[in-house]
Amino acid sequence: MNIKNIKNRADELLVNAKPQYVRILMIMLLIGMVQSFFSSENGFPMIVSLMVTIAFLSFDHGYIVSSLKIVRNNYTALKDEDAWVGFSRFQALFPTYLVMGLIKFAILFCITFVLFILLAIFYGATISYMPNLVFNTNNVETVVQFLTTYPIFLLQILIVAFIILFVSYILSIYFFAVAYLLEQYHMETITAIKESIQFIHGYAFDLFKLDLSYFGWFILIAIAEELLTYCVGFIPFFGTLIVIVLCGMLSIYTFLPQYHLSRAIFFEEIAYRRYEVNHQQTNEIVDDSVEDFNEKGE
Repeated sequence: MNIKNIKNRADELLVNAKPQYVRILMIMLLIGMVQSFFSSENGFPMIVSLMVTIAFLSFDHGYIVSSLKIVRNNYTALKDEDAWVGFSRFQALFPTYLVMGLIKFAILFCITFVLFILLAIFYGATISYMPNLVFNTNNVETVVQFLTTYPIFLLQILIVAFIILFVSYILSIYFFAVAYLLEQYHMETITAIKESIQFIHGYAFDLFKLDLSYFGWFILIAIAEELLTYCVGFIPFFGTLIVIVLCGMLSIYTFLPQYHLSRAIFFEEIAYRRYEVNHQQTNEIVDDSVEDFNEKGE
């Protein structure tokens, strides 16, 4: 899989589709602010934040619908409604996104539980000291004392965090095709999840390379977010929203359209090889068999 060619193809498709596509991404950005507004960090009860999070589970499907239209050379069919398709088709989409989320959560929870049990076995006394650090994060002396006393333990905590992030990313790779299969081939929830695992087999490293090619952009956005948070984060409620809007706009007007299209093209490349080419070969075999049968009959 040639990553450079995929990104070049995305740029070609954006020549005509970019204005409406950017409009859809901007609408999704503004709608997504609702979820950020109702976060527990803004003082809302945890149950409210959880309910809003559940309501937004299928929201990202707007990226799938709009990008597939462009990749299929149907950009004239792009419409504003694509931005909130995750809500308008909530009943059909929600079960798949819920099951996929629960599977990820269950796997990550089990891995996290096992890793921290192992840490507790070897560092029981140290872990008992952790609450003192957590609830005294403003106490510089406490943090310095902890760092100097338990450097190896902290290193292992970082390793545990890396393992969890790594597993999370691996899961996202193997679930990469679920939403596309759901949209393009109308597969059922469990079928789409099983097929996605087989679908990405042999292409996982290629998808990693594609994501890695955008890593610099994600780092840049993260830095911009930290700087903006430092500048306006102190403003109640609106500080967070300002940061989200500015960083979101920076993403949309730099790399985000190409990123989503590249992933859709990546999916289409594999889907073509997996389904359409095999289907054509099957038809050719059937046609050849029919011809042989007719020749023998003659």
